Amino acid sequence: MLRKVLLPIIALCVLSFVTLFILAQNEDIVDRAERTIEAAEGPKGEYYTKVTDWTAREYSDINLSTYAFLDFDQDGAYSLGDRSLSDIAVELYYEGKFIATSRSNTNGFSNFSSQLRGAGARINKEGSYTFRAKPPEGWTVTTGNSEQILDYARLDGSIGGGALNAMPKPIGFAPQKYIAGRATPNADVTATDTDGTSFSGTADATGQFKLIVPKSGLYRVTAGARSVPIVVDVFPVHIGNIETHETFTDNLTLLDFEGQTATQTFKVPNGYGDLNWFNLNVIDAMEIGSGYVNAVTSGNHVIYLSSGHPAEITAPTAIDFQSVHITVAWRNAEGETLRVEMWRGDEKIVDDIVELSMLAPVLYAPNVRDITRIALTTTHHWQAVFDDLRIRAPLPSQP
Repeated sequence: MLRKVLLPIIALCVLSFVTLFILAQNEDIVDRAERTIEAAEGPKGEYYTKVTDWTAREYSDINLSTYAFLDFDQDGAYSLGDRSLSDIAVELYYEGKFIATSRSNTNGFSNFSSQLRGAGARINKEGSYTFRAKPPEGWTVTTGNSEQILDYARLDGSIGGGALNAMPKPIGFAPQKYIAGRATPNADVTATDTDGTSFSGTADATGQFKLIVPKSGLYRVTAGARSVPIVVDVFPVHIGNIETHETFTDNLTLLDFEGQTATQTFKVPNGYGDLNWFNLNVIDAMEIGSGYVNAVTSGNHVIYLSSGHPAEITAPTAIDFQSVHITVAWRNAEGETLRVEMWRGDEKIVDDIVELSMLAPVLYAPNVRDITRIALTTTHHWQAVFDDLRIRAPLPSQP
């Protein structure tokens, strides 16, 4: 009987003890959490105080930069449509003494580290600094500011302890203009502008010619009995073989390689532009830099020879090939050459050699009709880069 009475009492006591223990533990957890929050917050107002003593600060490096851009409209000002220019060399001088060279990055900036009295900084003393842009051979600085002299002085409270009296202004560049192509070997070749001024040269033993012209505009290129109109715009032009070059500008299709996929790099798929593609990749040029960035003539995407190896484009239905912009991807391949071959069925119509630069495209504009196959091969297997291919499919036959 006593056992029956005691068992419920003992159970009730145990349950009460467990309940009290759990409550105590929870209170301890809450208490510790509150103390942790208080410790993390610290004294009120410590995290948002204003700086009152700007002299008691540690300096750190900060870049002072020039900006290089391709002046598409050649108006001498950085404006809509102009693009960053990669790999342009800028020299830095202090009080007339050479300090360093920096090449512009993917975004067009040539960076020079600065910190007053900073041992590793390029700009670390008060005084006069000269930023001197070095245009490639034959190029022009459209903004007229290839050399900019600025003063650097102490500025308490600044990131690097000093500042320029002004930032360098953007530097605009335009590539050298020329008309290249192929004619009869050793033929005299002339390009005449709308003012009647002529620029002459002679084709070499293989028929290759290159005429330097001073400005953009319309030229008439003549070799022997053959004469064709050529428009030079921002970039130099390679017209292919003057004997097969025709003029056509209507009903063109632009393949700009934009909007294909969100991935960074992929193969150009068969069917794009109603063509079949082999060994050509699409890439977001801004992710890579170097000649890929300089190759862009619209949007951000370009195509290139995968691993620098030969590529081929075939047309199930013959196309007219007007033009494409071509660049080489890397600085240490400057001057690489691209062989372009085109067939009309089994007959080879085009066999051109195009000299490439990584700094700006050449507009390859052979203007040839009824092409079914195109082969692209760089001499030393460097990556040739292409943008804005313009082609024309034959018009449907009339009933």
